[in-house]
Amino acid sequence: MGNISSELGKCRDLSLLNLASNNFQGQVPDAISTLDKLIVLKLQMNNLRGSIPSTFSDLTSLDTLNLSLNSFTGEIPTGIFNLPKLFSLNFQGNNISGAIPVSVSTSQSLIELNLANNSLTGTIPTMPTSLSKALNLGHNHLTGSIPSNIGVLKDLEILDLSYNNLSGPVPSSLDGLQSLTQLVLSYNHLSGSLPAFRSSVTVDSTGNSDLTDGEENSDASPTSGKTSTQIDDAIVGSLFGLCFGWCCLVAHN
Repeated sequence: MGNISSELGKCRDLSLLNLASNNFQGQVPDAISTLDKLIVLKLQMNNLRGSIPSTFSDLTSLDTLNLSLNSFTGEIPTGIFNLPKLFSLNFQGNNISGAIPVSVSTSQSLIELNLANNSLTGTIPTMPTSLSKALNLGHNHLTGSIPSNIGVLKDLEILDLSYNNLSGPVPSSLDGLQSLTQLVLSYNHLSGSLPAFRSSVTVDSTGNSDLTDGEENSDASPTSGKTSTQIDDAIVGSLFGLCFGWCCLVAHN
């Protein structure tokens, strides 16, 4: 309970600060941004509020920043993505609004980005090619189409874009995600056909009424206008006719 003490600013040699799950309240003190040797900062699962300090961009040694499951508001500071060593960023489960900063594309070391369960708007910007573990933008208010350049993230394992307002087709470039194991596109407004993904990829596309399974469509005959039910009915009808004819022949003899 209580606030995070500004006295932490006196710990100038601190490299790891983990205050997760402690019911801390209030805002993050500016003093934390003076800890220039900080490598890991974990403040998740508290009751912290206010804006994410823009001065976090001064923590040039930081490689892990986790502010998830708090009550932060406002926009994501653009300078966060300029941190040269940052590889894991988790802002999931806050009340962050505004657009995802285009500066995300300049990140050199980011391998995991989780911005899920916020109130982010706008379109999905170009993502850094360094992303390899996970990109989670689910449960926001993102609009527009899925950028085809996501297909260049060859090492990405998990992609979650669910519960947004994305529209248009699923880019065929996504089938080039060679390390992908999980793709979640559920509950958007996507249309067209899904690309044919490898059998090792788990795909969830439920809640997109205009989106069809491209693999199933490719198996259908392009020249046939009959449904499977109609074809089954025709087969049954033919068999019934043969049986009826045989019975008549036997009765006649």
